[in-house]
Amino acid sequence: MTAFARPLALLIAVSLAIRLGLCLAVVGADVPLLFDEADYFARALAWRQAAASLAAFEAPPAAALAGVYGHGHWPPFHPLLLGAGLTLGGPNVAVARLLTVLMSTLTTFLVYRFARELTSDRAAWTAAWLHALYPTFVAYSHYLWSETTYVCLLLAGLLATVRLPAADGRRRLVGAAVAGLALGLAVLTRTAALPFLLVVPAWLWLASGRRRIAVPAIVLASGLGVILPWQAVLITHEDRFVPLSTLGGYNLALGNNPWVPSGMGSSWGHEESKARLRDALESSTNRGDDWRAAGSSLALEEIRRRPGAALVRAIERLGMLWAPDLFPLRHLFHAVYPPVPPALAGWAALATLAAYLALLVLAVLGLKELRYRSLLLALLAAGMIPPVLTIGMPRLHLPLLALLLPAAGAGLALLTTRGSRRSWVAAGLIAVALALVLAGSLPGTVSTWLLPSSHYSPAVERADRLLGSRARFSDRVLLRRVGGTGELTVKLVARGLRFTDGSRQRQWTDGDGNQLRLDLFSTSNEPVEIEISSSAESIRLRPIATDAWRRWRSSGFGGVEVYWAGGG
Repeated sequence: MTAFARPLALLIAVSLAIRLGLCLAVVGADVPLLFDEADYFARALAWRQAAASLAAFEAPPAAALAGVYGHGHWPPFHPLLLGAGLTLGGPNVAVARLLTVLMSTLTTFLVYRFARELTSDRAAWTAAWLHALYPTFVAYSHYLWSETTYVCLLLAGLLATVRLPAADGRRRLVGAAVAGLALGLAVLTRTAALPFLLVVPAWLWLASGRRRIAVPAIVLASGLGVILPWQAVLITHEDRFVPLSTLGGYNLALGNNPWVPSGMGSSWGHEESKARLRDALESSTNRGDDWRAAGSSLALEEIRRRPGAALVRAIERLGMLWAPDLFPLRHLFHAVYPPVPPALAGWAALATLAAYLALLVLAVLGLKELRYRSLLLALLAAGMIPPVLTIGMPRLHLPLLALLLPAAGAGLALLTTRGSRRSWVAAGLIAVALALVLAGSLPGTVSTWLLPSSHYSPAVERADRLLGSRARFSDRVLLRRVGGTGELTVKLVARGLRFTDGSRQRQWTDGDGNQLRLDLFSTSNEPVEIEISSSAESIRLRPIATDAWRRWRSSGFGGVEVYWAGGG
């Protein structure tokens, strides 16, 4: 094994081992799919079913085709890739998670190759190790969201791009086609990649010196060639022009409607304004309009009517875009993962925030050391456009962090160079400035995005006191009868606790079935306590307990068992 191959093999082995270890723990604990993960998995199963039919020379069932299309909500490549994995490995979540682990591990290698084109070899190794070890990249490596696939394709396309200036002849033309293909597939994974497909050819044309058009045209043409079949499917299904995703209008409305509260930037994370938006779109549906197109019309009308407010919301979304990414912590605090002691969760949160701040400091410090810095800055600006126009949630900055890894590697290389005192002073000043900015975003982030289970109320209570935030707790509790009949009353004892509809009491009759689902919300740190009563007996119980997480246990009330499903 060569001197180059040994450290590369170690890098890939460590990256894979960390991700695989976490994935096996998640699969072993039977961690459920959260939010959009379930929809991606359902589409992957539909792709698998359609492929099986075609392999048997049969037409895919209508249900499979409908599942593949998925109402056109998202582009198809990520669920198609997951479906291919399910075809080879079997139709279960573990196989899908393993595929994302492999994609994330491949991304570690691509980070090294991409960074090597932009900076020194030493800085490139550092950038790759940062990707291998950085908590958020590790966490996303087992999610079925599309981020891991998207980042992998994006870096593959950009690696091919930055190699074009030094290529010549046939290699240059083939490289341009590969760059366009990868960027086109990135667009077919997340529509937010479309600005990148436009920026790259423009940069290649401007950087060519003699303004040669052939290479930029090949990049653009190959990318569009990948995208246009999906675009044709959308037009055929929707009987109108829909750019890449039928949810575009709804996402635009989430960020631009009359009910977005001041300081939020969008309705996402604010249930009241989100509910009012849904009511407005439902009214349009009752009139025979398409609710997704109506969302776009509503948003554009609001922007025309109040352009100043629209600009303020865009700035607020920019702040939320770069707020610390609490989505991995949300899995922890939401009790999607098996519950751990609240103090341990608190330390995990602090470590994640520190890692995020450190990565940004290194990236800002190292930006000036990069080749093709103009391309990277143009990509960062283009990558911020979709979330600033629609939803600025912290999760959406992950691809931008991946773009900054070469700069972070260069920054760390500067700090570890002999005579780097000036660099340490600069890093300290950058850290102070960024810490102040991030501190300003934390209260809104915790109040809006964290949505913890009350199991973690001791840690969250400390955060609320420190930040002035007001986290909203969420838990789902299931009750089931294993004997006996008759009407039961389920009452919430804790004063700040409410059901989804704002009530504090439910009647459970025989007509409601043997199982009752309770979605509980609270803005207080009181322990969750409920009362179950009948005409003959009554008990109080606290259902949020480690030994009740995703398992049935006796409630103490005759014939009734309780199950804590996590954060709901």
